[in-house]
Amino acid sequence: APGAVAGFNPAGIAVGPDGNLYIGSQSSFFGSAGEAANTIQKYDFATGTLTPFVTALPAFYNPSALTFGADGNLYVARFGNFGQPGGGQS
Repeated sequence: APGAVAGFNPAGIAVGPDGNLYIGSQSSFFGSAGEAANTIQKYDFATGTLTPFVTALPAFYNPSALTFGADGNLYVARFGNFGQPGGGQS
């Protein structure tokens, strides 16, 4: 499909202070496949483009919820890794 991004698995969304849409993309259950897996993508309403915003998340971080604080920073909750120390939702 036009504009499709490999591995895009949307999970959490938030509207940023700039009016654009920010979308968390999780890893698949079968592994982190594709360029968009385990990232935060930004959808620009003015241009209609989807571009990487955060690409340095740890493997299987699985962003599940996004919000912007009053300070303008993006806060990301994750889901997964329940069997590891410090794993689970944060």
